Amino acid sequence: MREKWSIIRSGRALSLERAGIRECVLTKQSNGEESLSLQLASDATAFTRDEPITIQRNGANWFHGVVTFASRSYTGGTSRMDVDIAGPWREFAERTFICSWKNGDSSQMVPRGFVGLGGDAGTRAAQMTTGAWLNELAERVKTVTAQQFGGNNPFLVGSIDVPVDAPTQKLSECTFADAWQKVAEYTPSLVTWFEHLAAVPTLNAKRAGSLPATTLILGENKVGNLRGNVSKFDVSRARMTPAGVCIVLRKQTERTTEAGDTVFDTTWREIKFPSTIEAGWRNVLTFTADETQEDEADRWAFPEDLARNYFEHLAGPSWEGSLVWSGDGVLDTLNPGWTLNVIGTENTEHATMRGVIYSATHDVMRGTTTVKFGPPDTLGFDTYRQWLAWQRRRRLGLDADTHHIDEMTTGESDEESYGFGDDERPRKIGYARREIGWCENGVGMVGTFLVKNARIQGA
Repeated sequence: MREKWSIIRSGRALSLERAGIRECVLTKQSNGEESLSLQLASDATAFTRDEPITIQRNGANWFHGVVTFASRSYTGGTSRMDVDIAGPWREFAERTFICSWKNGDSSQMVPRGFVGLGGDAGTRAAQMTTGAWLNELAERVKTVTAQQFGGNNPFLVGSIDVPVDAPTQKLSECTFADAWQKVAEYTPSLVTWFEHLAAVPTLNAKRAGSLPATTLILGENKVGNLRGNVSKFDVSRARMTPAGVCIVLRKQTERTTEAGDTVFDTTWREIKFPSTIEAGWRNVLTFTADETQEDEADRWAFPEDLARNYFEHLAGPSWEGSLVWSGDGVLDTLNPGWTLNVIGTENTEHATMRGVIYSATHDVMRGTTTVKFGPPDTLGFDTYRQWLAWQRRRRLGLDADTHHIDEMTTGESDEESYGFGDDERPRKIGYARREIGWCENGVGMVGTFLVKNARIQGA
């Protein structure tokens, strides 16, 4: 059956050919990002910024988005129009994260807050899992978008199945996309994607182990009414997987001696998985975190199964690579939200490998789909190990002139926590880097002070 593609603009549907579209390429990523690129004849009807666009396949919705860029170019007597269209993830990427805080007897939305087990913002009235927080962020984006554009919802919230307990973390001056990634930091196998069959896109988020699988044959295939072939398949074992995860927890308690001095007692304990590993072993991911000491009810205690969850996410998938499908049309089952199996190779393990698709590019005019599968660059163990190397604990302030080290205090204002006050600012200039650790009434992030000084960096 010949594929019928159309574009809907201002309620009017036209075939891609009648609309003057020469190229139509959709790219999807496993973090929710989607972008559609169109190339048209220069005499095609002009596109305007923020214009809503729908692409249909055989009469069914295939993609919804809004125009973000349109240009015309003239080369050697020929001309063309290029148009970029963004999917609904744009609402996350272009909006500042806001949270409700008490302001006297009322409340105020401000660009900072807490996410994690501690619950919402300054109140933190109930524990919230990672999945609950992702749902909360999505609903906030919907609310703010509706306020700005008169009640129109940019997307629906579908299945967000992430029952993971993660430490409380502090966010400040970031986008909703940044907040989403921070919440999902302890679930590195998370896949986020949109479905477009309904009149409004539907947002979904699940862990890799919960995703369905699509199976293709190396060579000729028939998928539904489409015929095609897997023209290219590159696969290898993932470069590195962890041997285990060890989280070293520190808890400080304050007491007053008989002489009236204030001292801090420190106790340490480990949460590790598997139980047979030790901190410091090769390929054992080891990092430190602080346990809260202020919440006597211990309602937001450090999740005891965090090491196991972390290990299971990073340990799989064990396969990575790419695949190219060429046929009568693009394949909708080759998208984020699916895993991939391939049969017909000399290695029978490929038939059950469940490679997690994290990137898909659909060339509508050529009927090709190119996917990448495995641990995404932002979620693989190699990246996490590098991230932890940068996040090493630095709870000291360093004087840029004297190299004098002052102990940072926790629970103070941001300026004091980063080791400088107003009178010291010219001598102690630094960047703040977030780190796994302590955050006010819950387990969360502490400030990492990096001195912006060449002499110090080179010391």
